[in-house]
Amino acid sequence: MNPKEHKLVKLLWETLVNELEYYQISELIRKPWPLPYDVAKEGNFEFLSILIREHPALIFKVDMDRYSIFHTAVKYRRANIFRFVHRTPSIKDTIVASLVGEEENTILHLAAMLPADQDQLNVVSGAALQMQRELWWFKIIRNIIAGSEQAYPTIIS
Repeated sequence: MNPKEHKLVKLLWETLVNELEYYQISELIRKPWPLPYDVAKEGNFEFLSILIREHPALIFKVDMDRYSIFHTAVKYRRANIFRFVHRTPSIKDTIVASLVGEEENTILHLAAMLPADQDQLNVVSGAALQMQRELWWFKIIRNIIAGSEQAYPTIIS
């Protein structure tokens, strides 16, 4: 985000926080609220970090399918958001253990599926490069789950 966009997002969130009581914000966030998941889906870490900084409980909130913002980040291949999980062990342990969706998938299952946003495959051209990128993504998530940091820096953002 450029500085003006960052300032606008921060101002909007601060206005919301200042206008509502804490219990109202908690009630708003308690319900499946599409904004954080939409932000995670789009990969806008700067915006999401502002939301989390102002209301840390968002980290553990889930949508109707029990997807956290980090499950959404894995599903849509948003490495910049998933890095936050990798750097925060207490969050990582909770997220990794969660089962989501009707099929009760783990975060590793989400990494193994084709990306929900098929445009993510087109970031690189050619089937071999696309497959290599998907394999890297899967290995990174697998290594994070296993507690290993190897291969993490090789992700293509």
